[in-house]
Amino acid sequence: MRNISMSLLAVAAVFSLSAAACRNQAPLQVGAKAPALQVSRWVKGRGLSAFDAGKVYVVEFWATWCPPCSDSIPHITEMARAYKDRVTFVGVSVWEREPEETVDAFVRDMGDRMDYLVARDTAANHMAKSWLKAAGLNSLPSAFIVDGDGNIAWIGHPMDTMEKALNDVLSKANAKLHSKNAAWWSTGDPRGHGRALPNVPSGTKPWGYNAAPRLSAAKGVPWTFAPGGMNPPFAPDPAVRIAAGLIAAWHE
Repeated sequence: MRNISMSLLAVAAVFSLSAAACRNQAPLQVGAKAPALQVSRWVKGRGLSAFDAGKVYVVEFWATWCPPCSDSIPHITEMARAYKDRVTFVGVSVWEREPEETVDAFVRDMGDRMDYLVARDTAANHMAKSWLKAAGLNSLPSAFIVDGDGNIAWIGHPMDTMEKALNDVLSKANAKLHSKNAAWWSTGDPRGHGRALPNVPSGTKPWGYNAAPRLSAAKGVPWTFAPGGMNPPFAPDPAVRIAAGLIAAWHE
């Protein structure tokens, strides 16, 4: 009996190593561009036509015949609600063995326990091929995190380390936004390229720490964005920054 158990463990270890090797050689890995969202139809929600730049997504694959999928769906719903307005969750039904109506009935029966966008794969299994197979995956449920640049940021089981990975992706996105807005604050360039706006005297930062003292002291001109007050990422509209620079130049 002991020899049989050891043999089974050995087989399991070999299978695990083989699966890991397949994933490492797969064309779709972390850092790669996310494939297109090509589904047959949306079963729940208005759906998506593409990934919007600057937004974060979770694309999870499941099936009605998969018990672990049913177990993970309420957890994904909890995450979808916790990350509402920050992350869009999409569940895609793949490798279905039953008629198409089975997916509709399953989603309908789940009700609020499956509270995120749900779609069904195409008859040609486009999503299963371009996502799962391309990533070397042959098990369900499986999930992908797509970052704001449209790249794959994480691949794995939705009940594993997905929440931590999602927090890391959001943290990096916030840091990137803060850095860009800090450039706006210091240079006055809406694109953060460090290029000064025209008609502003040399040495004057039209939206930054040099212009503010002059404006606040100039003939009653109000200045509510003085240093120490407003901080990134709350830089105002570019038109306000341009106006501030022109006023600063006029008062030189």
